[in-house]
Amino acid sequence: MDGVRSESAAQYFQNFSTSRENSEPITAVVKGTVPKWLHGSFLRNGGGKYEVGHDKYNCVFDGLALLHLFEINAGRVTYRSRFLRSEAYKEAVAANRIVISEVGTFAYPDPCKSIFERFLSFFLPERVSDNDNVNVMKVGEEFYACTELQYIRRIDPKTLESAENKLDISNYIAVHGATAHPHEDKDGTVYNMGSRYGLNAVYNIITIPPPDKGVHDDPYQKAFVSTTIQRSDGSTSYYHSFGMTDNYFIFVEQPLIVKEWQVLSKRFFQKTYADCVEWNPSMKTLFHVIRRDTGQILPMTYKADAFAVFHHVNAFEEGGHLIVDVCAYKGGIDFQTLKLDEMKEGLVPLNSQLWRFILPLTYTLNSKMGDNLVKIENSTASAAAMEDGSIHCKPEILFETVTELPKINYREFNGKPYRYVYGISEWFKKLVKFDLEEKTLKFWQEDHHFTSEPVFVPKPGSTMEDDGVVLSSVMSTNESPSFLLILDGKSFTEIARAQIPLKITCAFHGRFDGCTNSSENPVRT
Repeated sequence: MDGVRSESAAQYFQNFSTSRENSEPITAVVKGTVPKWLHGSFLRNGGGKYEVGHDKYNCVFDGLALLHLFEINAGRVTYRSRFLRSEAYKEAVAANRIVISEVGTFAYPDPCKSIFERFLSFFLPERVSDNDNVNVMKVGEEFYACTELQYIRRIDPKTLESAENKLDISNYIAVHGATAHPHEDKDGTVYNMGSRYGLNAVYNIITIPPPDKGVHDDPYQKAFVSTTIQRSDGSTSYYHSFGMTDNYFIFVEQPLIVKEWQVLSKRFFQKTYADCVEWNPSMKTLFHVIRRDTGQILPMTYKADAFAVFHHVNAFEEGGHLIVDVCAYKGGIDFQTLKLDEMKEGLVPLNSQLWRFILPLTYTLNSKMGDNLVKIENSTASAAAMEDGSIHCKPEILFETVTELPKINYREFNGKPYRYVYGISEWFKKLVKFDLEEKTLKFWQEDHHFTSEPVFVPKPGSTMEDDGVVLSSVMSTNESPSFLLILDGKSFTEIARAQIPLKITCAFHGRFDGCTNSSENPVRT
């Protein structure tokens, strides 16, 4: 699979190393003016410890989880960070070595054991990591650090303290894991997707109703599987996110295949999960469309030439069509290219672009084979009926600019027609704002600094899509301080920065929540 060499990527990933936590709040030095209406907690999650003793984590996704918190109140900003007290973290620190395997790192048996004991350990069931280092999700009034596996852990959004016990979602619903990108409805319902492996492997859509008022414990008690999707071609697809509109869920089944038999035997052969995921460009990428109200899967088979996706941008309905926007990798995704040592040398996967697919929700048998079924003007996306009854879709490339970690005004425009997308470009060197209507873009960048995923916070009471601010944690690579960057959502110009007298390390994803009171939301052990 093709890759590219990037000096920016090399500089960025060289900062993936072990950080120290700062459990007490540090007051930031604010330059500029923080909007008075901006009040709440900006939480971020990502790897913060990549070496334990003489052991090193091999994959960019493997670092032990470090939580970051910026609290914003009346123009003031404080910062603190804390390692998630997962079993993976506590046991690694206690043993001064990696104890539990991660996505791309194999944990070897304890060298202090006898040769016979170490040999026998390869036949024991492999422990699933609880190193929840990808995102922060909210269910009811509870906050959880999460990844794509079955364990999540409650955290206090004010102190970043971790609950003593992890929560195993497989005890509640029939999945072996779920995405780290659930969707949240305005009524408090949370939706997610998870896979069940084995001979009868399927994909499940999970519905988590809001907990009863005043009830904080076990928000998954009411969770249930609302739809089951059969896998295609007997292969299980890897996926990281999914789409949702007012009436539909959209699942992209991509030819990034999880070889289950290798997953089951990887401990014996000293392999990792990354070794068991394979890109198959000869396969098609499929779109499954599911009605939210009934759980019914639409009978149309939507296909596209092979592409891969980590992150959905948004999806919405228009004139009998379903518009699906994604950050697409035309050349696929190769987990083997995510090795940290290689990325520190600047060797990175081929980059993604903003693509738009348009799926016709209805079509008649009178349609001629090959005719474009897309009736939306001003789009180059197409969808054609094929002889086998499927609909072959070709995307519109919205922008040639390389981008990832897309964010929108989620609260008001997720699942609805929208105009603006925020993201990162040139391997975290730039922040970018896309105007999908005018087909224009704006950038923010600063020498010797790297950005993080931008998070849009709407101004209370505003009806304009980009009326608000964009938050991004910015890491310094020289002696200057790192900072929380606050951009005006409209002009995409800096209005304030909150400088922290230390280096803030990388984090993948995060969320902003207004006015959270820890006394009303303690972590219970």
